[in-house]
Amino acid sequence: MKWPLLATLGLALASPAAIAAVPPAEDWLPEDTLGFITAPDARRLRAAGGALPWFRLWQDEALRPVRENFVGQFRENLGRPLERDLGVNLAALAGLAQGQVTLALLPNGWPADRAARPGALLLVDTRDRAPEAEKAIAAFRQRWRDAGRGLHTERVRGVEFVVATVGANDVPGSLKRLLPGRADAREPAGQSDPPAAGPRTLWLGMHGALLLLAGERPTLDRVLARLGESGGGLGELPAFRRTREECLRAADLFGWFNTQALRDVWPAVPARPATAPDDAAEPSAALHPGRLLEAAGLGGVRAAAFSLQAAPGGTLAQFHLAAPEAERRGLLRLWVAPTNAETLPPPFVPADAIQFTRWRLDGPKAWATLTNTANAITPALLSTADWILNTAEEAGQLANPRFNLRRQLLDNLGDDVVLFQRPPRDETAAAPASPPQLLLVGSPRPEEMADALKVVLGALAGGPAPREREFLGRKIHTVSPLAGAQPGPTPPPLRALHVSASHTHALVANDAGILEDYLRAAGTPPPLRDAPGLAEAWQQVIRPGAALVGYRNRREEQRAAFARWKLRADDEATPAPSGMTPVTESLGLAAPEESLLQWMDTKQLPPFAAVEKYFHFTVFAGAATADGLTFRIFAPTPPGLPAAQ
Repeated sequence: MKWPLLATLGLALASPAAIAAVPPAEDWLPEDTLGFITAPDARRLRAAGGALPWFRLWQDEALRPVRENFVGQFRENLGRPLERDLGVNLAALAGLAQGQVTLALLPNGWPADRAARPGALLLVDTRDRAPEAEKAIAAFRQRWRDAGRGLHTERVRGVEFVVATVGANDVPGSLKRLLPGRADAREPAGQSDPPAAGPRTLWLGMHGALLLLAGERPTLDRVLARLGESGGGLGELPAFRRTREECLRAADLFGWFNTQALRDVWPAVPARPATAPDDAAEPSAALHPGRLLEAAGLGGVRAAAFSLQAAPGGTLAQFHLAAPEAERRGLLRLWVAPTNAETLPPPFVPADAIQFTRWRLDGPKAWATLTNTANAITPALLSTADWILNTAEEAGQLANPRFNLRRQLLDNLGDDVVLFQRPPRDETAAAPASPPQLLLVGSPRPEEMADALKVVLGALAGGPAPREREFLGRKIHTVSPLAGAQPGPTPPPLRALHVSASHTHALVANDAGILEDYLRAAGTPPPLRDAPGLAEAWQQVIRPGAALVGYRNRREEQRAAFARWKLRADDEATPAPSGMTPVTESLGLAAPEESLLQWMDTKQLPPFAAVEKYFHFTVFAGAATADGLTFRIFAPTPPGLPAAQ
């Protein structure tokens, strides 16, 4: 339910466009634009969003108690306080957007001038709602002035703008409590406080029927100049034109980002400082963000883009990296287009699979790329990998003096990796968290590779020696982890790994049953590749050069999710998720005081059977061409779901 919610919220904080049809965003944005997100037609976007199954789920009568509780909490804790502080009606603002809505970031001399800062701009085409937008601006100006806050008017290229001075104390408290704070602002007493951010300006005005909102005068000046010109804009940039042809045409919502410009600032990003003497011994303490980005391959990416659009029978999302083949580096070198290699689910993947992923890649080249990347980040990472391999090899040579791990494992890598997951075999609460999974690694000598995997996994587990048994003429090695090895007061049950080999693949499973079913090759359900509607869905995502394909049974995934949410709701001691991730925490952000998820009362969720009709499956595929990499996701409309009204 994220897309309609974010779209509505974004439109509520914005509005307008010119009386004449506003050109596409790429035509009025300058060619040095750092990035932008645009909806070419807000009304079309609302219609597409309203037809999505999960938006219709939110409107279903079965979710009425959950919906009414959330909406009531939202209005009471955020909506009404914001309306009171800003003097505007959020519901009225949400309907102002009638045409294009664009959020853009312009450099304003950055990064060449490190003292400068990029400027954001929001443009909304209000069309016949322009009078309502002007009234909203007047109401905001009056409320801001009545509160004694800094405010004046200025003209930019003949257009009048209200200029409001916004300090830290001017952010409504209801909104501030939902935003991540600075982690260093919550340090123990005695440490110096971080410097307070200075006041910023907010420029708000109408240019015909276009509502413009920006934080810097230079940003407005450049955009107003471009709106009156033709040619010479972002749309003529070769990097943008190639991306537009690849995935932006006919999109209801899309974004484009100039990653090449951002790369110029990577060397200036400082490495994480050591906070204790012991940090010097940690390889991660010396990691430089610039090295990590280069190692990921972003240094060879000229631009990145995404798009969302309605497609025949469902919704299509696309992500594109403009990375010419000759310029790819780091992990992007893993993406090599296969030569006539099969990427669809093999016949042994059953129709009841919850997840399926297949990646066709050159194993030896992939290992070389990974080791080179690790060494480029820091030689300590490569040394650690070598130590693990050497330790495992020594362990294997205790039983077989002729054991050679690198020859048996690395030299035997093939060009096929398959992973699939089946439903849990029982209905216990813990089962959805650890469903049966089987990993298959293609190899010219799968039995040798299986022996090597047994040794490596046994060395990493640190438990007893692997147990061996025969099953239908195949050896199965069971690797048990060391008891009590997992941290935490109540760790999940430890699971053994089971290693074997077929004629074409080395096999690793977390469940003996799924491995035996595969080796037995009998009594399994019909193959996944013959599932109704799947062949048509693959056509939406698979293109020439596809190396990665996948499938997700969203109905079964959400069935398990409902069970977990209800379990969490019954456990009063379990706090609601904060929405924080290791990425946001690494940026020095602390969890917000409140979370929108706290307003979602999962105790009122209906039985899953009442809403399962809104869930179906999704497929995805990643392809590499000479110009770049494209990742596509397609979600078919669930069969039997009535057409949206």
